[in-house]
Amino acid sequence: MPEGDVYQAGTFSGNPVTMTGGIQTLKALADPQLYKIMEERAAALFSGLKAVIEKHSYPVQLAREGSMFGIVFSKTPVKNFEHSKSIDAAAYAKFFHHLLDNGVYMPPSAFDAALISVAHSPDDIASTVDKMQNAFKFAFA
Repeated sequence: MPEGDVYQAGTFSGNPVTMTGGIQTLKALADPQLYKIMEERAAALFSGLKAVIEKHSYPVQLAREGSMFGIVFSKTPVKNFEHSKSIDAAAYAKFFHHLLDNGVYMPPSAFDAALISVAHSPDDIASTVDKMQNAFKFAFA
């Protein structure tokens, strides 16, 4: 029986391997240089995507905070629940599957966020922009 005011449970809760991985990740993230790298790479990704979206007038909004980002299939920015109803989930699904088939792993839901990590090289970012350009064409064909 749980004790206390807060109950938390999960598959990996308290698992020693999971906890060790979490601790090591937090130690690595203590290096401020990592955040600079992630910011630079996310900015490069968005610069490339913005150019593609503007060139083709795709109804897509980009949202980013640091290395966390969303690619929103909507003609207008989504600022609340009512706006979220305008998201073109079907087009996002085509985009997602095209990317998945080409080795780019995005969230499967049109409403979720993705992340850049320090493991993503500048070449990975450039390749991702190219693959996303093709995925946009596929999604809006």
